[in-house]
Parts: sequence; C-alpha cells; structure tokens
Amino acid sequence: MFRTALGIALLILAISACKNTPQKRSSNNTIQENKAETSVYISSDNATKLSVVVNNEEEISVTNLITGNTYRMKREKAASGEKYSSSSGFVFWNKGNDFMWMKGDSIIASGKLRTNDVTGIYVSPDYF
Repeated sequence: MFRTALGIALLILAISACKNTPQKRSSNNTIQENKAETSVYISSDNATKLSVVVNNEEEISVTNLITGNTYRMKREKAASGEKYSSSSGFVFWNKGNDFMWMKGDSIIASGKLRTNDVTGIYVSPDYF
C-alpha cells in the first residue's frame, strides 16, 4: 500500500515538474502556442548587435544587445524591404539579410542577419 501511494505521489510530482510551453486561447477558444520570432542582426564592424522580436504584423521590438535599450517600433511604408520606426526617432530597416539602424536619416549601423548564433551567458556568477 505504501509503495503504491509513494509511486502515485512521485508520478504526480514528475508530471507537475514538467515545463509547459506558454499558451494562449484564441477567439474560438482553441489553444495556441506563444512563439515569438526573434532574429539577431550584427553590424559590419561588430559594434552594434540588435535583437529583433516580431510582436505582430505591424510592430516589432528591437533591443540593442550592447546598451540594453529596447525600442517598440511600428511598421512604415517602404519602397523595398521592411521599415519600422520608434517614437524616439530610431529606424530599423531590413531587406533580406541586410539591415540599417538609423536615428532619423543618419545611419548608425548596417550589417547582416546573424545565423546560428550560439553566443550568450549560460551561467551566472553564482553558478558555483
């Protein structure tokens, strides 16, 4: 009897410890996964690294990975590529794998989409 109860308790604990993918319900009450499309763009001189998250069809969030500043940007009409601007005057414009990061009409950085990015901080100073 004790073994059966212990086995059931361990099974419940194992199931509750599983990490679930964030989900949301759509208007027709079906469950959809929350998957944000994220891309990393690196300037030609490696001085600027931008993380771009697609929030929806009309808006992105751009985080400067060097400074930590994040900008919420809205889509604008562009002759080519995709152009987004923030209320503070920053512009992110990409065409294919190429991008420009601008303040008004001045280009701050330009470069390419980074692929197979495995850089990052995987442990904290408190790891040991």
